[in-house]
Amino acid sequence: MNRFIHIRSNKFPILAGEKKEIANEGMYGKALAEYLKSKLGDREYDTPFVCCEDWGWWIEIKSVPFKFGVCVYSSINADEGSEDSNPTEFACIEGTSGLRNWSWKKMRFIDTAPWTNKLHEDLLEIFKADKDIEIVGTSEEFPL
Repeated sequence: MNRFIHIRSNKFPILAGEKKEIANEGMYGKALAEYLKSKLGDREYDTPFVCCEDWGWWIEIKSVPFKFGVCVYSSINADEGSEDSNPTEFACIEGTSGLRNWSWKKMRFIDTAPWTNKLHEDLLEIFKADKDIEIVGTSEEFPL
């Protein structure tokens, strides 16, 4: 089962030009997405790109037999919309379309749990290793 990781940090400000990239107001998180792309790359994940979606940011992960990645969501708590506001609350989740995904190449369903569980643990380890990031909790419910 996919689980959200709720974190708090001042480390991931709105980046220059990000406001022009977002699809919906307040859906920031590019700095965190770029950070995770790099950190996951250090762990030998193939992370070719990040992109903005209408709900937040997507970090693509290749070398997996189904569409896979990390979803990054944010929340701005103080003075939402002001020029100097930055998100401090974020949620990340392993992004896949279900517990089993159909593979045309293998002509069968693939259990996504081994990949989602490993990614979840790797994300937790990345956050725990960074003193500037507080893990607020994990949950199957959206925390923001």
